[in-house]
Amino acid sequence: MSKPASTLQDLMDIRLICRIHDEDISLQKEWRNLWNDILHYINIFQFIPNAYFISTIGIANGNYSTLEEESDANKMYEYHINEDIKAIIELIDERYHGIINSIITAKIELPEIGYELMEDSVIIGQAEMAWPDYRVALLHKTDYQFGEIFVKKKWKTIRLDDFLTDINSNIKIIKDIMNKQEI
Repeated sequence: MSKPASTLQDLMDIRLICRIHDEDISLQKEWRNLWNDILHYINIFQFIPNAYFISTIGIANGNYSTLEEESDANKMYEYHINEDIKAIIELIDERYHGIINSIITAKIELPEIGYELMEDSVIIGQAEMAWPDYRVALLHKTDYQFGEIFVKKKWKTIRLDDFLTDINSNIKIIKDIMNKQEI
């Protein structure tokens, strides 16, 4: 008997393809209940990084012709990111694994772990996670004392405890900052 996936790395190894046989669903008496069941499972599995949801009608219409191409294009990226994820998972507190999962799901580049802000070869601040190219730092409670230093250097800082209370909004903030700097 295999043990359930319990870590982010375990989820990264899963490939899930759910095919909805929807060609005759509307002919069934309780099609609304069936459709609600389908939506329930999509909601549960949507956060698995390699989950795909397809339908028989979508296949017949050719809606997924690029799915295999996209999958092949991402294989090399996934290989490298999996190695980086393993390293990150080993370095950070288990409470923050969900943040890393959300970062991966949002296709945001992985942060640097244990970032040290330097000035004249002296460490003037530290952050649990950071994207130095975008000047974004996620601060552990032991790093809060450095928040003001980062802000003075024109960094965006987010406390990890605050991040956990609204992951989606904070992911959006990071994506917005990254998108502004790419323009």
